[in-house]
Amino acid sequence: MSSTSSHLEHHQTQLKELVDTASKLLAMDSFIEEQHNAIHEALCKLCNMPADQAFYELGQDTLCKIVAAWPQLTPMIARDLFWFFGGDGLHYMPDHEIANYQKLDEMRYEAESQGRPFDFTAAKGQIFGLH
Repeated sequence: MSSTSSHLEHHQTQLKELVDTASKLLAMDSFIEEQHNAIHEALCKLCNMPADQAFYELGQDTLCKIVAAWPQLTPMIARDLFWFFGGDGLHYMPDHEIANYQKLDEMRYEAESQGRPFDFTAAKGQIFGLH
């Protein structure tokens, strides 16, 4: 598996986990707004889209809509997804976190350019002090 694939797969897994959490919230919340269903549908759509420009635009838009309209789901968004989709979602990240993700991307790009395997999870743990 290439480092690009594993990077994308890592984020697709996080996206699917967010869909599962949103589904559970929809099932148990007695105060569901129409926009919650629309956000859930957009998340489901993202899970089945190719990683093209439309994918990234929908991802950015959907994460921002969650923050604005679905506060119960917002804390469940993996921080990686804000960085991955970028755009206005970066406004929800502090500068030091952005700097750490930039370091992580630089390490990934360097490994890719040298044809070396890259363990995204291990590198993230090292940069963010998770180990």
